[in-house]
Amino acid sequence: MARQTRSQRWAVLAAALLLALTGCARVAPPLLSQDVQRVGEEMRRLERMPDGIVREQIRKWRSEAYSLMEGAKRSAQNSQALGRLSFLMGYAEERLGNFDRSLRAYQNARRTGYSLLAAFRQGEICRLEKNDDKAAEKAYQVVSTAMGPSDGWVRVDPSSPDSIEGEKSVLASDARGELRLRPLKLVAAIRLDRIHRHKWAYNMLDSLVRFTGGNPSYSHALALILLALLVRIATTPLTNISLRSMKKMQELQPHIKELQKRYGDDKQALAREQWNLMRRYKVNPAGGCLPLLIQMPVLIYLYSAIRFYAYRFTEARFLWIRSLAQPDMPLLVLYGVSMFLSQKFTTIPSADPQQQQTQRMMGLLMPVMLVSFLWTLPSAFILYWFSFNVFFTAHQWYMLRRTEEGPTAADAALAQPKPDRNSPPGPPRRPKKKKR
Repeated sequence: MARQTRSQRWAVLAAALLLALTGCARVAPPLLSQDVQRVGEEMRRLERMPDGIVREQIRKWRSEAYSLMEGAKRSAQNSQALGRLSFLMGYAEERLGNFDRSLRAYQNARRTGYSLLAAFRQGEICRLEKNDDKAAEKAYQVVSTAMGPSDGWVRVDPSSPDSIEGEKSVLASDARGELRLRPLKLVAAIRLDRIHRHKWAYNMLDSLVRFTGGNPSYSHALALILLALLVRIATTPLTNISLRSMKKMQELQPHIKELQKRYGDDKQALAREQWNLMRRYKVNPAGGCLPLLIQMPVLIYLYSAIRFYAYRFTEARFLWIRSLAQPDMPLLVLYGVSMFLSQKFTTIPSADPQQQQTQRMMGLLMPVMLVSFLWTLPSAFILYWFSFNVFFTAHQWYMLRRTEEGPTAADAALAQPKPDRNSPPGPPRRPKKKKR
């Protein structure tokens, strides 16, 4: 038991270290509005240049970039200047139709303040020229999940309808295109929504929204709650298996403590006797974790379904939540409280005082850690997990109340008379006659 407690303490320390590193991670400084306007003017100037002058301009920018990279110091100002030159070279190559060179130049600008502009242009090239939806999805995902608002230049067909969703995007090599200043996160979310519409998980969630009425005021939230209920019902057999195995393991703890006192420091004999004890009472040590691991692919798939449907949550509302696509701190606090109450009501108390202290510490730390990690996620994710946790807690509390009645499985097994090996064997059984 001391080894298990020590491993749990190491897990808590590792989680705290990960939280500290996440908060101290370096991010590229965002672009100022004047920088965005300045780079837009240079992009328009490139569109009006003849091809020969554009090539000369690329060579000039490349020499400037080499001189900056050869400098002894790599300050933040030099990094921004390199990002600007890399982005403009990428747009110039896109203007000439050299899309492979353009993608490489945009990639060099991804570590600077021009990262979102460059990632969006990469997504446009991969979607419109390369027909590579997977690469385009990765690039758009970088823009849509960025922190804070971000405006950028989107090249569209001016003959398309004058609305963000109806605009038809074109590349820099298309002469009919026109640059327009747009919120990049919103446009990237629209591009992702068009890519995800062909996926089964997107259509499954969209069907639930239509089933609940298709009203943005409540249908999207009811669809998430209904999805959590369906998943809870589907995974009930696995949860029952896990809960029974955990209950049996908890019932064997007094007998395991007796073995520890009996064998002391003889670890091999202790491990052998523990294995014999579990085999005698038909308890699988991995029975409590294996069903939960089987559920992980289902939860990951549902997480992907909600992520695919993220743009449709933009206008969705529920109770005090104005948009399910934005984080909501009151809902996140409710989720943390539900996690605390779930662990308090459904945790099987241990007979070991040290183990009880560890359980109380984990019951307090886990909700705080989850709230710290999840505060940037959209409220649609939190609403689904909150509903799933409520259904899970109610089911587990009901199962624990049922198992509290009557003798435990281990005590019932100990009450059975053990066969005496020295007693004479009984009369031999007659062989069964074979049927003709």
